[in-house]
Amino acid sequence: MVSWASLVNQKLFFSNMLLEQLDKLDDPFGHLEKALCESAVYQLECGYRHHLREIADNYRSPQAESVKTVSELIAQLEAMGKHPAEAQEMAYLEADSENWLSQLLACWRAFSEAPLVDAEPDRASPIPLMQVSQTNTLPPLNAVQVSAWIDAMRELVERHRQVMVEW
Repeated sequence: MVSWASLVNQKLFFSNMLLEQLDKLDDPFGHLEKALCESAVYQLECGYRHHLREIADNYRSPQAESVKTVSELIAQLEAMGKHPAEAQEMAYLEADSENWLSQLLACWRAFSEAPLVDAEPDRASPIPLMQVSQTNTLPPLNAVQVSAWIDAMRELVERHRQVMVEW
C-alpha cells in the first residue's frame, strides 16, 4: 500500500533541500537560483498531487491512486456521498489567481510553454540570434517566492491532516 503522506513529506523535504543549496553555492548570474527554484516547483507540484491522493485515500476512495486533479478528487468523493472541506479549500485555492496555490500551479504549467519570438534572427550574423520572451505574465521566480510556497504547502498539509485525523 502506498503511503501518500510519506510521498508528500518527501516532496516537501526535497523542495526545501533544493533551496538550501543556494546558501552553499556561488551563483553570480542567478542561473543556479532559477534552476533550483524551478526544480523545487516541480517537487511541490508533485507533492500537491500526492496530497490530493492522500485525501482521497483518507476518505477511503477505492481509486485514490487515479486522482490527478482537485476536480477528480471532488468527483470521486461526491460519488461516495462525501464532501470534505479539504477538497473544497483546494478547489478554491486553485481557482483564485491571487493566492499561492494558483500561482504555484500556473508557474509549473508555464515551464512547458514555448517562448515567443520577438523578432526575426539577424541573418547577417555568423550565429543568428533572436530575442525570446516567456509567454506568461508571472513574476520572476526566486527563492523567496518558492520558500513562501513551500511554507504555505506545509501549513496546508499539516492543517488538513489534523482535520482528517479528527474525522
